[in-house]
Amino acid sequence: MPLRLPCRNLANDSDHTGNRHGSHTRAARRLRRAPVAPGRTGVTLLHHLRQGLGTIVRKDIDRATTDLCAWTEREEWMVRHLDVLSAHLSPMVDLTGMPPADALPRLPAEIVEHAMVFILEDFFTVRFGTDGKLNVVDAFLRRRGRRQSATARIYLKGLRDSAVSLYEVVGIDRGRSMTVRDLLRGGEPVTVEEKLGSTGVALHGHLAARLVAVGDTHLFTGVVLPFRREASLKLQSAFEEMAAELEPTIRGNTVTERTAEEMRALARQASVHTPVFPPMVIQFWLADAVAGSAPP
Repeated sequence: MPLRLPCRNLANDSDHTGNRHGSHTRAARRLRRAPVAPGRTGVTLLHHLRQGLGTIVRKDIDRATTDLCAWTEREEWMVRHLDVLSAHLSPMVDLTGMPPADALPRLPAEIVEHAMVFILEDFFTVRFGTDGKLNVVDAFLRRRGRRQSATARIYLKGLRDSAVSLYEVVGIDRGRSMTVRDLLRGGEPVTVEEKLGSTGVALHGHLAARLVAVGDTHLFTGVVLPFRREASLKLQSAFEEMAAELEPTIRGNTVTERTAEEMRALARQASVHTPVFPPMVIQFWLADAVAGSAPP
C-alpha cells in the first residue's frame, strides 16, 4: 500500500513572487487562499517505499515526516516557507501574465500539487540566517529527534542534504524499482526502490527528483517531476551554462591540481546545490505545464 502525503493540504501553503530569502508574506498569504482541489499528490512526499524496507521502517519515516510538516507550520518557519515558495513561482508572471495566486487555480490540480511538494522539499534543504546555519530539519531534530527512530533520523538528514537533479530511466523492474542515470552530474546508474512509480514510468523517460540513501536502499524523497524530452534538453542546456559560469570560482577555490574534466564535474556538483537551481527546475517544468504539454 503506497504511503500517502502526510502534510495536510500542502497546496494551501503556497505563494510566489520575489527573491529566495526576501519578504513576500502578503502575496504569499494571498496565494495560500488560492483554491486548489484536494487529492492524492502524484508521487507523495514520503514516496512509495519498497516492501523490502519493512512496514515498521516505512511507518517510522511516515511519522517523522508528518511531525516535520507540523513543525514547519510554526510561525517562525511558515514565513520562511512562504518566501521560498515566492522565489520558485515568481516566473509565472512572465509565463502567464498573471500573479501566481491567479495563475495556479487555472492549472490542473495535480500539476499544482506536484509543484507545492517540490517546493516544500526544497524548503527543507534551505539554510537561513546570516551564518547560513538555520535549517528547519536541524531545528526539528534538535527538539524532536529523540522521538524518532534511527532510520527516520537518517532519512530526514538525507532529505535535508539532498539535491534535485535530472535523471533518465535506464532500467525498470515493474512494481519494485527503477534504475536511473544522472543527466547533470554523471556517474554510475543508481537503482531506486520505487513500487508504484515503476509501474507507469517509461524506459528512457526523463524526470527531476531527489534521492536519499537509507542504508543500502535508495529512495526518491518525494515528488517526481516528469520532463518531456524538449523541456529536459532546455533544462540541461541552462544547467550547463550555470556550471560553466561557476567553474572559474570553483577553480579559484581549489588548492589541489585538477584536470579539466574534474573541474567540470566539481562545477556540476556545486551547481545542483546552488539556491537558484531548484527554482530553475520548477520554472522549466511549469513552463511546459502552462503550455499544456506537461505529463500529468
